[in-house]
Amino acid sequence: MTKIYAILIILLILIGGYKNMDIKLSTTPSKDIQIEETNVIDNMVPIILYDEPNKTVTFTITNESTNMFTFHFASTRHFSYQIKNKDGQVVQESPKDNQSPKLPSTFPVKPGGHISYEVSIDMLPKGDYTIQFVLLAKEIQPKLMLEFHVN
Repeated sequence: MTKIYAILIILLILIGGYKNMDIKLSTTPSKDIQIEETNVIDNMVPIILYDEPNKTVTFTITNESTNMFTFHFASTRHFSYQIKNKDGQVVQESPKDNQSPKLPSTFPVKPGGHISYEVSIDMLPKGDYTIQFVLLAKEIQPKLMLEFHVN
């Protein structure tokens, strides 16, 4: 912007129409302008919780920034999960990619808002398990694991 003003002043001086101009240029930003450089992705906080009475595991990502953020997905499938028993055998997992429509989708998250996915584990027999969740957004793919016990 300063370059444009300088060029205009030079042109006006060359033309000679404004010999007694009093022009002040300022290159410092106004104190009224607040510039916030925030990486919204760094303020996305993932957590995973086991709700034993309801036999569910919930994966949540909270937008702790002051800006709206929209997640972009390659399909209608927004996450994947896999549950393994104590021997490392997969006992439950999310449907494979070929079972989800390939329609791109989005999910906007307001400041303080969240995106959550709940998985029912009511069919699991008693025992120790590990669940791993992965968000399938194009921007970030946080991966969380949780060990839990089914009574």
